[in-house]
Amino acid sequence: MTAFENVDLVDGLYTVAMEPERFRELADIWSDYLKKVDSQSTSTLETDFNKLESHLLRAEAIFDMVESNTAILPPRLLEKINQDPQVILAIDKTGVFEAVNNAGQALLGVKKGDTLENLNFPRETIDMISFAVKSRFASSVDHVEGMPSLQRLIREKEDAPLLISLADWMNSDGSRLVLLKTVDFIWPDYLTPIITEAFGLTDAEADIIKLIVEGKSVQDVAKARESKLTTVRAQIRAIYAKTATRNQSEFIRMAIGLTTMQMMERESYRSFANRVDGGTPLAYPRFEHEHTMTLPDGRILDYAVFGAPNGKPCLFFHSELLGNIWPAKIVDYATVKGLRIIVPARPFYGRSDGYPKNVDYPTQTAIDFIALLDHLNIRRALLIGQTLGGMYALALTRDFPDRVAGMVMITPMLPHLKTEHNTGMPKLHRFISDVVRRQPRLLNFIARAGSGYYRRVGPIRFLRHVFGDLECDVDIINDPVNQEALIRTLQFGSAHGHKGYVAGYSHMIFDAVDLMKPLPFPIYGIIGDKDKNTRFDRAKSLQDIGVNFNIVIAKGGGELLIYSHPYLVVDTMLISWKVATSD
Repeated sequence: MTAFENVDLVDGLYTVAMEPERFRELADIWSDYLKKVDSQSTSTLETDFNKLESHLLRAEAIFDMVESNTAILPPRLLEKINQDPQVILAIDKTGVFEAVNNAGQALLGVKKGDTLENLNFPRETIDMISFAVKSRFASSVDHVEGMPSLQRLIREKEDAPLLISLADWMNSDGSRLVLLKTVDFIWPDYLTPIITEAFGLTDAEADIIKLIVEGKSVQDVAKARESKLTTVRAQIRAIYAKTATRNQSEFIRMAIGLTTMQMMERESYRSFANRVDGGTPLAYPRFEHEHTMTLPDGRILDYAVFGAPNGKPCLFFHSELLGNIWPAKIVDYATVKGLRIIVPARPFYGRSDGYPKNVDYPTQTAIDFIALLDHLNIRRALLIGQTLGGMYALALTRDFPDRVAGMVMITPMLPHLKTEHNTGMPKLHRFISDVVRRQPRLLNFIARAGSGYYRRVGPIRFLRHVFGDLECDVDIINDPVNQEALIRTLQFGSAHGHKGYVAGYSHMIFDAVDLMKPLPFPIYGIIGDKDKNTRFDRAKSLQDIGVNFNIVIAKGGGELLIYSHPYLVVDTMLISWKVATSD
């Protein structure tokens, strides 16, 4: 077989495998490549990819190597330990550190792959920690994620005791870890400019706060700063005045509290500090709303139910990225309006098992979701589809039409009936669309790249990257009110890595028009007027060919409409239900 000639595309695959954050560069290369292919009289796309196959396999092997060298832990655990200013070590049953957070590296001088023997503690202390860790692993599985244990130990050449807690962690694959956490903590560098501005501190005063939080006495601070003791005490009194604390204990409690606040993103600290509304309500589903059921074939289906307990049932088909999360504002309004929201997780999302072998995914999803409605004794439901979820909702209308009361699509994924429907999309979206329609063999690779990028930069930066084409969506992502919900959306999809994303797109419904035309009810499609994804033009084209598609415009909205336009979404659901009951 002759070599693949497009060196740029080959280099792009290897570059993204090692640096997933350069994903958009591959989108540019792909766009140029398709233009070249389309300009030729005979398409070489399939032939080219047969030649590219070996490079694709090697690039995926690089993914494996890079991921194994960075972390084997799930993103939610990595986020948990990396955001904590206190020392945290994730220890496996052999005593190896599977993860060490920044504070652990800085204060203890250990890294991933080290063991307890690398700790600069007295022999007695290491032996005691080792025994305590082994005891946790020897305990029953029922003990996992139970109460942590507290140990008081001694440290080398210091008067203060070493206090550690040990807690258990169960990974999704059934493997266990013990999380060791100490009372030692390191002041996060990103917090210094924030508290300086928030309290009007001088650089010297901020430095003093940092040193005291890290355990230094007033004498130690004076020595470290090469200042007189009287000067440092005067500066501490100034800090008391500026921070509205009355004594050293209040001041230390306030300072330590700042380091342990559970913020979703470093850039959000200032916004959280300035909030005066008493906090943001948790998004839905909450713990008490989450359930699982066993499907007829033995697989597990994860689902949630919230809203009005006896309200009109609305079956939500989640998107490929935004998951099962609904902000509190939209749920509160839906509850008042008498709507009951049912949110099943498609296979490979949340706690749901994967698909059986050799099935059509949209068809199997419809079967699974009908089993859920039967389990809940629901005869008919309004279908709510978000982005890709709308396509899966259409499969249910095809296979179980008598169970459907109506349909609402939020930021809908609609058929491309004209060339400009694809060419007019933003670069990143067009890239994914081209891969799905023209070369699905690349889908697994780009899904792994996205997953790798998410693991590297965290949820908020990842979302800014994905939705960065629209300022209105970036504003939603940057608003601390939304960040708890947005972070949970990605955690919902990351439980099985990139499998859910690949499964969703690999069984894409391309004959959507044939499913839409026969429907006995109108489809309501909610589209933001700032949306650059040609959705409005595609919706108009559906109307032009006779599809009963009602366009609902969300003024000032982009793609994150359940955050920006919660009342419009609920009101549209109510209209759809009204039409259903009037027939």
